[in-house]
Amino acid sequence: LKGLCSSFDIEFPYLQVMAETALTTVRESFPEEVRATAPLYPGVGGADSALQTKLEAVVLEMRAAGRVEGLQCTVMKGGEVVADISAGTLSESDPRPVRPSTLFNVFSVTKAFLAAAVHILVERGQVALDDPVAKFWDGFAQE
Repeated sequence: LKGLCSSFDIEFPYLQVMAETALTTVRESFPEEVRATAPLYPGVGGADSALQTKLEAVVLEMRAAGRVEGLQCTVMKGGEVVADISAGTLSESDPRPVRPSTLFNVFSVTKAFLAAAVHILVERGQVALDDPVAKFWDGFAQE
């Protein structure tokens, strides 16, 4: 397409056309039996709670609006699961369902949680920002 467009000096969104075709080809390469057949993964759910019902309704609404591809969410209170949901597909190009065992890359997201936890410990006086890491992690001091 690029060569034809260049030869005839035509502006045409060939990359967009190729990307859409490639996406369709990849999605259709998955056998029907492994594709998600429902927006919510069957058999997942916490206790019969109002929160579980609300989460399911919100996820169905978000999926219908095209605002979410796939997700997992578990809510615990006092050590008990009060809501648990897996929904959608792994990605735009992968139509397999998100299951409770699905792993997601989180990359550097955990850095913010670690920083917040360290600052809570600083406020409690349990750690100082200039403490060496080896004070809390013996193996760190060996190298």
